[in-house]
Amino acid sequence: MNLRKTAPGRPLVEERRKFLELVGQGVSIREASRIIGINRRTGQEWMNGRKPRIKTTVRTGK
Repeated sequence: MNLRKTAPGRPLVEERRKFLELVGQGVSIREASRIIGINRRTGQEWMNGRKPRIKTTVRTGK
């Protein structure tokens, strides 16, 4: 069941709420991430309360 309905780079507010609800019910971070359709690392960051990453480097074409 993949709940993601937003374009890449958009906030996943509803997904985060559902993810935290699942984890609160005893589902593992790995399994909750799979159910919601997010990367496991994103789920871990949500559990740690981290803010979304911001790109700070600019790629230049070579």
